Amino acid sequence: NGAVLGKPGTADKAVEQLMRMSGNKHRLLTAVSISHQGNLYEHLDITNLQMESLDKASIERYVQRDQPIDCAGAYKLEAAGISLFDQIESADHSAITGLPLIYVCRILRQLNVAIP
Repeated sequence: NGAVLGKPGTADKAVEQLMRMSGNKHRLLTAVSISHQGNLYEHLDITNLQMESLDKASIERYVQRDQPIDCAGAYKLEAAGISLFDQIESADHSAITGLPLIYVCRILRQLNVAIP
């Protein structure tokens, strides 16, 4: 609903964020910028997520388990946080955890960096 949800910082704020998103869709935006020899390569990855409808007790159990205090959106998809979601649409799943590696590798190849 137009709000930006960052890293909650506390367990109580994590529960608040997750309650707000429960049963709703949201977008996760991950950006990267690569500067090389005066050229700038920029990319924005957009992931669409549909969260399950969750009760407060379920959310509190999740926050206790994963401690997603330092995670944008208050969830860790790479851990138990995946259980919070009904659907995830992403062109690059690595962007969800912080860096769109498909794009980064593409640019590095263009710059003649050997990958892998």
